[in-house]
Amino acid sequence: MSILFARPVVARTIVGLFLIAMIAAGTGCGWIFGKQKKPMKIEIIFIGSDSLNFDGNQFQAVQVKAFVLKRAERFWAADVRAFFDPGYDPGFMTEFGKDTLGSVTAIVAPEEMTRPLTIEIPFIRARDEKPIFAVIANFAQPPRGENRERLAFDLKKKTRQTVRVDLGTNWVARGSK
Repeated sequence: MSILFARPVVARTIVGLFLIAMIAAGTGCGWIFGKQKKPMKIEIIFIGSDSLNFDGNQFQAVQVKAFVLKRAERFWAADVRAFFDPGYDPGFMTEFGKDTLGSVTAIVAPEEMTRPLTIEIPFIRARDEKPIFAVIANFAQPPRGENRERLAFDLKKKTRQTVRVDLGTNWVARGSK
């Protein structure tokens, strides 16, 4: 008879170590092959131009809101005032909240680059729709041209990414990397 089976304590120890190794390997494979459920972190940097938010007399700071959305229909259809004035459309933010995964607000001054602001959203399964990054600015004067005060585009499904947003006289644009 084998020495291994003659000592039950040794056999149990070996079996226990084997089970621990299998459990560790199973969780490790999930980490190695990307099966973990990490949240998505989007860092946003706002960059104000030297002619930011011109009101006819001077350039000034502007309030900006950024969102990560499930869908963008409400974002595109809403009046700008609904995002910044709670009394303008009282039920709007409640309804818009159903599409919103995360948001941040910033005040951007002319010739300023903000520190990175982070929106963290829960894990998104591969079969789910891509999240949408959306930003809107509350300019002193309405921009010339349709929807120049807002921007929306699909995000990549990376766990960490940086988005730059350029702000000009009365416009919002996706910044270059």
